[in-house]
Formats: sequence, structure tokens, C-alpha cells
Amino acid sequence: MDTKKSKPDVSIFDLDNKGVNKVKHRVGFVLFFIIFVTFIPYILFKNELWGLLGAYMPNIDLLATIISYNGGPMNSSIWKHLYDPTDSSFDGYVSRELINYLSLLGITYIVAKQTYKRKNVLKGWSWAFIMLITYFVSNNYVLFYMNEFGNYLNTYLSSKSLLYYMLVVFSGLFMSVFVVLGEMFLIENIASYIVKITDYFI
Repeated sequence: MDTKKSKPDVSIFDLDNKGVNKVKHRVGFVLFFIIFVTFIPYILFKNELWGLLGAYMPNIDLLATIISYNGGPMNSSIWKHLYDPTDSSFDGYVSRELINYLSLLGITYIVAKQTYKRKNVLKGWSWAFIMLITYFVSNNYVLFYMNEFGNYLNTYLSSKSLLYYMLVVFSGLFMSVFVVLGEMFLIENIASYIVKITDYFI
């Protein structure tokens, strides 16, 4: 008989900030919020680039994943706790959940807009089916290939150099463009079938 006790599940009440540089982390989060959550969407909004804004906001989490590589430029660790699913610190948890919330708000905006525009709940809802798939899946794939590219660059560049960080981040941004394009392709070609299927069951 196995008498080994199972490890209890970790809850939010078990999280702490041991080893977290609170000042650096919070400065990093504020910078992320000002630049990527406020300034860039404001520019897109002022220039009425609705398509880009619609593609940008639901992918805030993907952007956070990309710039969090190696904790930020030159191993500064300014974004070490910004968006890391394996982070067990309290500040990391709060940051991650806030970014997830912002991304989901972006998705709800797109779904609500499409529902209003097309005067059909199912047509708006069909976008959510596809966007939520990319929301849950894309981060892991982009991060995997960023790590692979980073390992390749280690042969030629120091991981502490700004050039190394910029090249890996650029590779992540490049892949994220394909994620968004793939998302739009699926919406254009599959959404109508999702409407028919859901309309049959509802």
C-alpha cells in the first residue's frame, strides 16, 4: 500500500514574492502598460485603424510573452515576472491574470462588434470559437520557437547583449504576425461553418 502523501494543490494563498525585485517588476509592468496597453492602442484608435486594433488587443498576452523573453533586454529582469505561466510569485500571478483579462476584453470587444455589425449573435460568436483557440494555444508555440532561435544565436552572440534580445523578440513578433493572419484566415473560411453547426444545435 502506497502511504506517500500527495502534494497539495497550490492556491493563490500559497504564493509569495520571495526573490522578486518588487520595484523593478512594477516599473516593468507600468512601462508595459503605458507603451503596449495605452499608447499603441491610442495611436491605432486615433488613426481609425480598426482592423489593426481588433487584431492587436486580443493578443496582448502574446506580446507580453514575447517581450518577457530572458526577463527583458540584457538580462535586466525588468519583465521577468510580467507573463510567465510557470511563475509562482504573487506579483507574477497578478501581472499574468491582468494581462489575460485585457486580452479577453479584447476578444469580447471583437465578438460584440461583429454581433452588432452583422445583427446576428451566432455570427459574432463564431469569431470567439476561433480567437479563443489561438488565445490558448499560440503562446506556447511562439515561445518554443523563440527559445530554439535563442539557442541557435547563443553560438554567435552573448545572451546578455541587446542585439541578442532584439533578434529573438523580432522573431517572436514575426511569428505572431502569422498567428494573427492564420486567425483571420480561419475566421474567413471556417466561421460560416461554425454558424451552421451551432445554429443546428441551438
